[in-house]
Amino acid sequence: MSDAAAACAARAMLARRVLDLPDEAHTRVGAFTLRAEQRRTLAAVRAALEEFGGALLADPPGTGKTIVALAVAAVTTAPARGDDGARTLVVAPATLRAQWTAQAARAGVPIAFRSLESLSRGAARERPGLVIVDEAHHLREPSTRRHAHLAMLCEGAHVLLLTATPVVNRLADRDALLTLFLGARAASLDDAARGRCIVRRRAARGALPPVRRLPALRPSARVATHEDARETGPDDARAPTAAIAAALRTLSPPLPLADGTAATALVRMTLAMAWQSSLAALDAALRRRLQRGEALRDLLDAGRAPSRAALRHWTLYDDATQLALPLLVGDAAMPADDARRALDAHLDAVRSLRALVHPHVAADASARADALRELMRAHPAARLVVFARQAETVRALHRALRDEPGVVAIIGTRVLAASGRWSRDEVLRALGPRAGRPRERAARAIRLLLATDVLAEGVELQGADLVVHADLPWTPARLEQRLGRVRRQGRASHEVLETRFVAPRAARALVRLGARLARKDRLRAHAVHGAEARERIAAKLAEWRDAADHGAPAPARCLVAARHRFLAAVPIDGRWRLVGGWRAPGGWRVSTAPSRVWPLVRAAGADGTLDEGGRAVASRVLDRWLARRAAASLAGLGTPTARMTARGNAAADARLRRVRACLADLLSRAPTLHRRALAARHDQWLACLARPMPASRERHLDALLCAGLDPAEFARRLGALLGPPASRLSPSATPPAAPPPAPPSASPGSAAPR
Repeated sequence: MSDAAAACAARAMLARRVLDLPDEAHTRVGAFTLRAEQRRTLAAVRAALEEFGGALLADPPGTGKTIVALAVAAVTTAPARGDDGARTLVVAPATLRAQWTAQAARAGVPIAFRSLESLSRGAARERPGLVIVDEAHHLREPSTRRHAHLAMLCEGAHVLLLTATPVVNRLADRDALLTLFLGARAASLDDAARGRCIVRRRAARGALPPVRRLPALRPSARVATHEDARETGPDDARAPTAAIAAALRTLSPPLPLADGTAATALVRMTLAMAWQSSLAALDAALRRRLQRGEALRDLLDAGRAPSRAALRHWTLYDDATQLALPLLVGDAAMPADDARRALDAHLDAVRSLRALVHPHVAADASARADALRELMRAHPAARLVVFARQAETVRALHRALRDEPGVVAIIGTRVLAASGRWSRDEVLRALGPRAGRPRERAARAIRLLLATDVLAEGVELQGADLVVHADLPWTPARLEQRLGRVRRQGRASHEVLETRFVAPRAARALVRLGARLARKDRLRAHAVHGAEARERIAAKLAEWRDAADHGAPAPARCLVAARHRFLAAVPIDGRWRLVGGWRAPGGWRVSTAPSRVWPLVRAAGADGTLDEGGRAVASRVLDRWLARRAAASLAGLGTPTARMTARGNAAADARLRRVRACLADLLSRAPTLHRRALAARHDQWLACLARPMPASRERHLDALLCAGLDPAEFARRLGALLGPPASRLSPSATPPAAPPPAPPSASPGSAAPR
């Protein structure tokens, strides 16, 4: 056999060993047939559930994460949680209840549903074996009530998190999601482990329709109608953008609240973000600011400190402000002269700014509406979806376009339509997956849908063809979510069109939104770079496997080597894993991290022959690496659990030290005859605490440490806490629950009293 054929055979054998081929029995889930990439995703998620107790599925929008999650529920043996709870619980925004219920019925998978909003109001009582969390990025703040209540639901259960945007603002967003099944040590995951518990598969070529970006819309700032021109005058026909920008830059600082500082920069940025959406949004933001200022003035007149808690007692309407009853009784007084002067200066500046903006609101909305009319005329067969961050922008566009046939607006749960009555579900069905079918006649009645970002998550709008961004959101994740509503698998048309409105240059300069979006986009890419590298490796290995002659003789060892690098397939923890090595200035480096292995895979694919000398060197390097790993495993340092422990964060290490001190105190006071048994139990507990545990288990342990219990009672409660449900990185790694330790006696050498 030639050198090229030998290299091809070696690569094919390595690919066949490493690739996690899905079972053919899992190709169908009820009425759904899983595609090849979905079967690979299913296999990766199941492997992560077995190893970590949870997984984060971060596939792009429209690739079928819901179907994969239902397949996981159908084929995964979840931990037993008792007969009083559902086997699979889906936690998602309330707007997705109908979609999940319908998809689960088609898949033949029984589920229970609980909304994220209900978790904010109270703790859940369900005890499921599998928890599926859709739109999991809503739980990126670990200090919220919903995160704490969901953590209690996830304790002892397998956890599957679904989100196309695990990072919204910072990398800590991703780690907050992983704490639901890994605890605080989620931030200490190495690249190899993180690449296995985060699954992100690219859509197969042709699975998603391509996106064609149209030129940006630049609405004219001139008044659109003769009536508006007569009201404003010829000199005011153009919106004074320079004056608005100058007023925002020199805006007087707001009155600082009693429990915080005056966030002047944040106020200016918030108003500039409203301006880049529309003048209507800026006018509404200024109106709300004036109402809030009047409420602060009344608080000062009543002798109350202007705090956020006090402001919650006010009800703000469009044109009125009303004080609720609880604030009518109060005794907190404060000197108010300086506060009134600062408040009056700020409100005067806001009134002056609104006087500049308000006369041009209708003209700005008309100009934007004209731009949308031109877009509809240029694409007569396309249905448009316009997304806006600001609800007032949607209202202004609907007022300007309500004379056009087929214009519908959705703001929250309310539907605005000039002709006929529409419910929210009817609009979504009209533009949903079945919009192209003849019996869905209502789809032809909708030509333009105006919606806030509430509609940018979870829904399917395959019946639309053109996505218009009326404004830019704070994060690129929202842009991806908007486009993902239309760019989904199963579309009838071959491409999706996309465009956006251009914000005023002065507003862009105030916000610097482009730089912010670019920075957050880099963070998003870094957060899933390990999972994406794993997907690229799998695609390349599939090419090697399919291109090889399966009748060729297999090499003695699954090793592909050049002079300064090698790839090998090695059985680790019961599974074949890809190991890469390369020569560095200080010696050879060996890693299983996908981000480190991918460059080696790419280079190995370009090699036409094998280097026998390099194979011999690589074999020796690999043998030494395996020997060191085996030695570390005997010492308890070779598993992902131990590696995370060694690199644990300060909070987890401090918690472990406090528990060890309490147990050492108990052991020193225990009877001599019982110390050996107690020491064995304590070692089991400490080994369990050294492993990552769910966030709810960590909260219980922190409360136990702060309770001020005596060592005997602390040990008894600790043993009950570390019993079922399991605290695990690997399900088999949980020690059995231990009985309460014997109480110490008065004499060190006597037996414990009965």
